[in-house]
Amino acid sequence: MIFICILLIQKPGKYFGNNILAILNSEKEVLLIDTGYENQGFKVFNDLKSENLTVKRVIISHFHDL
Repeated sequence: MIFICILLIQKPGKYFGNNILAILNSEKEVLLIDTGYENQGFKVFNDLKSENLTVKRVIISHFHDL
């Protein structure tokens, strides 16, 4: 199994400057780490889905206040 790590940083209009780690395997399955605020996490989820990637797990290491 091959794993690829992508660090999504400050993609204008997308992720609000948060550092989001996506770890992909050869089956196009994704582990997301620290997706930011809930609404940002949904944007990341939908963006990955549009690239035919499946989010299998999400790890949140800390919370953000509104």
